[in-house]
Amino acid sequence: MKKTTKKLLLALSLAAVLSVGGTLAYFTDTDETSNMMTIGHVDGSLEERTNEKNVEQTEDGITYLDKIVPGDVISKEPYIVLDGESQSAYARVTITVDSDADLDSEQKAKLELVKDNLDINNAEGWYKGDKGYYYYNQILNPGDTSKNIFTKVTIPGAQWDNTMTNLDMKIKIKGELIQSDNFTPQLEDGHIVSWGNDITIKEYKK
Repeated sequence: MKKTTKKLLLALSLAAVLSVGGTLAYFTDTDETSNMMTIGHVDGSLEERTNEKNVEQTEDGITYLDKIVPGDVISKEPYIVLDGESQSAYARVTITVDSDADLDSEQKAKLELVKDNLDINNAEGWYKGDKGYYYYNQILNPGDTSKNIFTKVTIPGAQWDNTMTNLDMKIKIKGELIQSDNFTPQLEDGHIVSWGNDITIKEYKK
């Protein structure tokens, strides 16, 4: 009988909050946790950089002080850092765009345009796989930093109208790490497209 071993993932989160016609703020959860197992542990964080000049650094993240309007292209560079004491790991993320507002179907479709237009860095190892996940196609070793998941957020131009004015929009990224030792992801055309179903996800929140 084949013995099945469940793997434990560490889930990380990063949220970006945009107000159209207002200000843009990114909030990064920097909490850390270790998931101890007899086969080791994984630990890391989801972080970001920006090239924008008019910003303010707070303990919650980066606040963008300039007005945000349709057609703007905003620098945002999220990436994953593996802790120096962690086991080597694979990484993947999900990206969602939503709002606290009660949106109609047309507004939801317009928000999706933001995610569809993200410049996911295929050339640097991030590829879209199954179930909306984006997989990093290199093993992260202790202390490693992944390449940027993407580098900019494009606010739709002509596709957006007054129905999107003053809308509270959130870009949410959730990252997951899984120990790479004795684990083989599923490949397609040389790219990771799935980790399989035999895994247990451990999430934590602030």
